[in-house]
Amino acid sequence: MNTSAMITHRTKQGTQEWLDLRAKFHTASEAAAMMGCSTYMTRTQLLDQKKTGITPEPSNYEKNLFALGHKLEDLARPIVEGIIEDDLFQLVASKDNLLASFDGITLMGDLAFEHKMWNAKLAESVRNGQVPESHVWQLEQQLYVSDAEKIIFVVSDGTTENLVYCYYESDPVKRNQLLAGWQKFDEDLATHVPGLEKVEGKSIDQLMSLSIKVQGTVLASNLDLFTSNAVATIESINTTLTTDQDFADAEKAIKWCKNSEAALTDAKANVLSQSTDINAVLTALDEIAEKVRAKRLTLDKLVKNQKEQIKQTLLLEAKNEILEYLAAQKYQVQVTYALELAIKNKKTLSSISEDVFLEVSRTKAAIDVLVQQIDTGIAFIAENAQGYEFLFGDREKLAETYSGEYLVEAVKYRIDEFKQQQEAKAVAEKFDAKAKAEAERMIAQAKKQKEKAKQPETPAADNTDSITAAQLDAELRFNHDPIATHLGYIVKDSYTYDEAANMIKGIIEHLAELQAAFTK
Repeated sequence: MNTSAMITHRTKQGTQEWLDLRAKFHTASEAAAMMGCSTYMTRTQLLDQKKTGITPEPSNYEKNLFALGHKLEDLARPIVEGIIEDDLFQLVASKDNLLASFDGITLMGDLAFEHKMWNAKLAESVRNGQVPESHVWQLEQQLYVSDAEKIIFVVSDGTTENLVYCYYESDPVKRNQLLAGWQKFDEDLATHVPGLEKVEGKSIDQLMSLSIKVQGTVLASNLDLFTSNAVATIESINTTLTTDQDFADAEKAIKWCKNSEAALTDAKANVLSQSTDINAVLTALDEIAEKVRAKRLTLDKLVKNQKEQIKQTLLLEAKNEILEYLAAQKYQVQVTYALELAIKNKKTLSSISEDVFLEVSRTKAAIDVLVQQIDTGIAFIAENAQGYEFLFGDREKLAETYSGEYLVEAVKYRIDEFKQQQEAKAVAEKFDAKAKAEAERMIAQAKKQKEKAKQPETPAADNTDSITAAQLDAELRFNHDPIATHLGYIVKDSYTYDEAANMIKGIIEHLAELQAAFTK
């Protein structure tokens, strides 16, 4: 829930006053760069600008492009007003330390308008109802600042022929990720040193020139000085790799080693061309060449292995951070995350670190949204399921699975289903009681009729506690044989009163079920 209110700024977009205002805030147009998905600026470049306060001067081409974009926006605005059947007004507003400049917003503030110049690829995405990731963060920040319900995202050339649009509503996960992203950005900004994005390896001094003159024997050479210089240079190469600078230096050193190996091979060939009796010289050259080669192979292996080790360490630390965050929650929630996918094709440690952070941030935001959803869901169940709390022993899982109108339907369905079960049970109990009473009445009636029909010549039958099939049919007013057989009773010429009572009860219950089925 937002605790601060939107503040409007009476400044016109494009003016120096507007530019000065933007410098004091984190703007919506910068959000994509902050999240590491801008096609125009990296996160590090944005950190540089914020730290130095220096913004690159746009070229004449860029200025003309901006001017054209504003012109097309003005042409598209009345067309969009016709689509939404409402007026749109430009607005500059802020909330907390975030600023948003709106191409348009309704007087009620419920719908905002964002325009982008016609681009076939972007238009195709919008035509399919999708706002690309490179633009989503700007819209999320605009919705956060304005509290608008949605934004109409338009791509056009200022005409109705080339105009497509879709509506975008805030995604709670992305909103939390946006706010967490700006918080982390401010933390990084406090310690950021500008100008370190492109890391170049330090050049290693070339080996001193090797001079050898031979004529049967070596006449003159600087071999001893050359050897000591070469060994010192090789040993000075750093093999402890932890930073992007270290890796850049190592890759530069690998190239130096390759070049030095080639130079030594050439020197050896030069000596061979002058004499064949030069064992000491050749041995020295071979030893130096081997040292250079060994250093190159070591560095090459270190660069690959150490970078992979650091990457795996970053991934493990990020995974542990997510697991610890999950463990600290009051509910046992499950979220998906893809750390390896987030750093796919990333080369530098800084880019890997940034993308790992962004994925951790996204995951934490998703966890926060899920916990908030469960809190809201449990509160809804408590308020709307009073008297039926026993039906919701799984309220946490239910609130995690469903939200909004889906949770409303799930709660209503469960309560309605229970009510129907209780009603059916009550009806069954009612029919059970009615059937039992009816059976007892019929048996009593049969007994009375039997007493009246006693014959003197059958004294044994007078004392038998039974009822004939004919007497039972007379009481039921229909032939019981077919339905009793259907229900699995054994049809006989006579029944004990208990047998007759059970059979009558079963027949009445069956008839009641048939009646209920036909009356639905």
